[in-house]
Amino acid sequence: MRLLSLSLILMLGFSASAWSYDLRSQVETQNNMLAVSGEMSSFKLETGSISGTGIRVDFSHSFSPKLGIELFLSTALGQESSSFTGFGGYAFYNLLTECCDQNRILYVDGVPAVSENLKMKHLFQVGVGVNQFLLNGSKGVYSSSGPGLGANYLFQLYRFQIKASARLSEMISNNNKVQGTFLSLGVAFPL
Repeated sequence: MRLLSLSLILMLGFSASAWSYDLRSQVETQNNMLAVSGEMSSFKLETGSISGTGIRVDFSHSFSPKLGIELFLSTALGQESSSFTGFGGYAFYNLLTECCDQNRILYVDGVPAVSENLKMKHLFQVGVGVNQFLLNGSKGVYSSSGPGLGANYLFQLYRFQIKASARLSEMISNNNKVQGTFLSLGVAFPL
């Protein structure tokens, strides 16, 4: 009888240890994004206005689900052989939703067993920032800089993340006021 209970205890102990697994889950958040957009730029000066179309590249980083920054570089060609080159940065706050794609992975004994990719459906951001533009005209190069307001809307279209942006900036160039309006539409890539 003792031998039977001892063998039963050993068998139960062996079978319980045979079924133990090391389970671990990991969440990877994609905090960085690169966007390439077509942009329409318009500058209203005291003496008139100039406008043009070009390309914009921006890099975004999210510090938290609600806060992030964006650095941009843009260039455009305008009327009468004028061109614009701009760069700057914005701090954004995410309204209504939180940012970032997530990848959740379940590991069993150190081997990935299940992976779930959670895509951001849409994102609406508002922010403030600083712009610096070089206006290259037929009579010279003018530098203008100043604060701005911006808004971004990101949404999923098929397999692509589309980014629509609008910015308004009040800049100063040689004691002249320059109002910049910028609209862009492009594709964003999580990094």
